[in-house]
Amino acid sequence: MTDLRERLRAGDPALAARPLDADETAAMRRAMASARPQPRPWTLAAGLALAATGLAAAALLLLWPEAPPAPAPVSAPVVVASVPPHPVVQAPPVSPPVVAEARVPRRRKTVPAPAPPAERMQVREVRFVTAKGTQILWTFRSSEEGA
Repeated sequence: MTDLRERLRAGDPALAARPLDADETAAMRRAMASARPQPRPWTLAAGLALAATGLAAAALLLLWPEAPPAPAPVSAPVVVASVPPHPVVQAPPVSPPVVAEARVPRRRKTVPAPAPPAERMQVREVRFVTAKGTQILWTFRSSEEGA
């Protein structure tokens, strides 16, 4: 690492260069200042004009007079023909309907017995069955099987 650092310092062209004098430094600063973009005065004016236009539009919408409600149309009187009343006939009382509920008896689900494991495979199973029939099965294999 030291060798690389020494080689880089030996090949550095800035070591042999002379420092800039005051005139060269001032000329470089003037060139950089003239290359800088000047601020645009119209951007502030454009922003103010846009804000004023927005405020004027909002005020116009808020202060706009509402149209008077339209007058209700005058309707002509309607003549309804009169019909003589009919006698009311009483219907015989009806008894309320009989409601019966039939239920299908629930059959319990039978859980099949686990198959006996093969002799050479040593597998143990733990099986749970919930009241709603969900089955949980845990399988444990021996380390000899490689699972």
